[in-house]
Amino acid sequence: MDTQVEAVEAVLDAADWTRVGAQLEQLVQSCNQCHQATAHGFIRIEVRTDVNPFAQSFALPGAQGS
Repeated sequence: MDTQVEAVEAVLDAADWTRVGAQLEQLVQSCNQCHQATAHGFIRIEVRTDVNPFAQSFALPGAQGS
């Protein structure tokens, strides 16, 4: 987890805006993989800019769009 956070920090510090999205997506995937591995898969992080202002999906597991 620390390496993923540090990778995001590095591209932000370097103002490498072309890579920020990709690094953030990798961080989110790491979070969700950890949640699954620790039986907390009901906590699902996602980066969206539409309706939900939070970086978490509140959809029920197995529901369409989850």
